[in-house]
Amino acid sequence: MPAVSRDKRRSVMGSGGLGGVHADRKWTNSLGSAQDHHALKRQAAIAQALRTFGRQGFRSTSLDQIAAALNVTKPALYYYFRDKQALLLECHKLCMDCGDRAFEAAVLAGGSGLNQLLRFIIDYVCVLTDDLGASTVLDELDALRPEDRRQLLRRRRAFDRQLRALIDAGIVDGSIRPCDSKLTVFWFMGAIHGIPVWYREDGEQSGPAIAAKFADLLARALRPD
Repeated sequence: MPAVSRDKRRSVMGSGGLGGVHADRKWTNSLGSAQDHHALKRQAAIAQALRTFGRQGFRSTSLDQIAAALNVTKPALYYYFRDKQALLLECHKLCMDCGDRAFEAAVLAGGSGLNQLLRFIIDYVCVLTDDLGASTVLDELDALRPEDRRQLLRRRRAFDRQLRALIDAGIVDGSIRPCDSKLTVFWFMGAIHGIPVWYREDGEQSGPAIAAKFADLLARALRPD
């Protein structure tokens, strides 16, 4: 089973973790050009929102709390995000960006369809439980504006098709037994996106341990007899 080191995952997801910015980085520490300064501030706010939404839930979190964690005023946040829903949308986009990078890294690594799929699972679960703080925003689609929700659902469907194609490739190369690739993706991605419901950073099992066990279960289910 492929193993992915923390350093490798950092290189896949971007240096410094979430979009290149640690969740606890304050705006006053940002350096560089005005454009870089603006981008870093947005990224820091998104990273902090992911952590706070993950701990408290979207509806129980206020912009005041996110601003306080960043050591800025709420009006300062409004310069970058028109409201809490806009910030939630950016959190969703970041989660999907991480999924895209994990998938691209798995395909780039090569190997059989099954090996690529397992590498993706390990990488994505690790970043979900580490950099993304097992954020519950993955289930917060109903809180988005209808047009934003439709945009995300289109992107999710496209990502699902990529995973199905990987399974189909594994069936062709013999590493995956014949199965319904659509239902298979629904099954294991549903299980992965359920992790934020029960995962705790101080729990009995670490993110990498959970990732390895998920990959093992998937391998046992998909390998040919």
